[in-house]
Amino acid sequence: EVGDLVAAEKWFANGHIDAFSKPSLTNIYELITLARLFMAKQDYEHAQMLLLRLHIYIQQQNNLYYTIELLNLQAITYHNKGMTQKAKEFLTQSLRLGEENGYERLFVEEGPTMVVMLNRYLLRQTKTQVTKGVTTGCSLGYVNHIIGQTRQYCGTIKGILKANKEVTTVNRLQKLTKREWEVLQLLDSELNNAEIAYTLDISVSTVKVNCSSIYRKLEVNNRQQAVFYAKEMKGLKSLG
Repeated sequence: EVGDLVAAEKWFANGHIDAFSKPSLTNIYELITLARLFMAKQDYEHAQMLLLRLHIYIQQQNNLYYTIELLNLQAITYHNKGMTQKAKEFLTQSLRLGEENGYERLFVEEGPTMVVMLNRYLLRQTKTQVTKGVTTGCSLGYVNHIIGQTRQYCGTIKGILKANKEVTTVNRLQKLTKREWEVLQLLDSELNNAEIAYTLDISVSTVKVNCSSIYRKLEVNNRQQAVFYAKEMKGLKSLG
């Protein structure tokens, strides 16, 4: 998400590593995170360069876990560049290692892009099996299983993100004072500031001050957005 990307860029700016840092087992996680940042920014050239360096290093360490993760990331990078044959080559390697060693999570947590890639892989492998009568790569049952697990994971993550968003917005509403809540309720009407002031027996300037405070606390820019967020959280047709 956009917020995650901004946070990641701040982390990178304040860090002590870059694409040319020498990989080690103590910084491999950070360097992979940096590669993911390049991918998120669609800077595939830097992503590929870094992923290749990390892949060579981690193979020398005989670390299976990171080998599979780096193969997956290289496959995703090529997939996003439209180089599907190259993506298939890396994905085939990671799937073979994954099935042989019982890995699932490394595929599942790559999310929707992995589902697309696996479906394409499954289609090609099924066609090869039908036309040539041979099975190459990993078993189709393993691929189907990973697809199902990944879809379930994506649905769970989507639900968590939605719940977190709702909790955050509810907390924003709880920040409002009694007077601000009264003003917010009247914003959901055709009344202008002067009419709201008359209704609440306060000055127009007080209404404006309360509106500014409401917008700031709800992190919105105008009365329409404020009413929309409040209705979304309250689940009501009106705020009254």
